[in-house]
Amino acid sequence: NIGGCTATSQVDILVNTPPVAGAGSDVTLCDGEKTTLNGTGIGTYLWSNDSTTTSITVSPSATTTYFVTVTAANGCQDIDDVLVSINPRPVANISGNTNICEFEVVTYTADDVGAGATYVWGFGVDASPSTATGVGPHNVTYTNTGVNGLNKSNDVFLTVTNVNGCEDTDLETFNIYKLPEVSTTSVSPSCGVDDGS
Repeated sequence: NIGGCTATSQVDILVNTPPVAGAGSDVTLCDGEKTTLNGTGIGTYLWSNDSTTTSITVSPSATTTYFVTVTAANGCQDIDDVLVSINPRPVANISGNTNICEFEVVTYTADDVGAGATYVWGFGVDASPSTATGVGPHNVTYTNTGVNGLNKSNDVFLTVTNVNGCEDTDLETFNIYKLPEVSTTSVSPSCGVDDGS
């Protein structure tokens, strides 16, 4: 002061260490799938979907960013986010006759879901060929060894995987009919008055 006296005052400042929040790595899903997001960090949790658990299971219908806030006991907070991207699924659809006669050539075709897609077919029992790949058209012949009439049903499946790795399967049931048996009767010729000879 003006008299040349000095005084010293000391204030201790406590610096709290904040938590380190983690929401995990970004995830890519196919539409309809689910995933579990695992939070990390010491403290309590609050996710952007209002969940307060360490981990949450999500199945968004569109690409979504999730945030997690971790609050330590000292009141300090940290926030992290994770992106969950959604890829669309293809739609597998089989086109073909539903009633089939044995030895009939049936043509199957799939809906084209775009470049880079793969198509895996299974035409079922007694089919030639029994499997195929590609959109089609695929010409298939069925044989049958049962009785006359409606012999049995047959399942045809198609699995389509698009360029993103997402897949869909269509299963159709077709009726296979055995050809009727045709019998003939021989008639011996005869001569006589009745036939005009």
